[in-house]
Amino acid sequence: MKIRGVKFSDFDDLVKIYDWYVRNTTSTLDLKIPNRNTFLELYRKSIHNNLPFLVAEVEGKVIGYAYAYPFVARCFTNPIPKIAAFVFYIS
Repeated sequence: MKIRGVKFSDFDDLVKIYDWYVRNTTSTLDLKIPNRNTFLELYRKSIHNNLPFLVAEVEGKVIGYAYAYPFVARCFTNPIPKIAAFVFYIS
């Protein structure tokens, strides 16, 4: 397995992976499948805040991803990163 930074060409794979979680689990709060633009915005927020956005691949196929993004629980705290990770479901 190889861990590397995300590329724009990976976004379709990220949508497919996340699609499974939206349709089959309660681990997300989404009711509809986000599109490439949603992932582009997540990428921009991560990179703008010097936070990682990574993919895992096996034999050139993206099998998962993880990213950190700014999260503030209370207005009086310093921003802290929140981490999200998803892997390709294999049945």
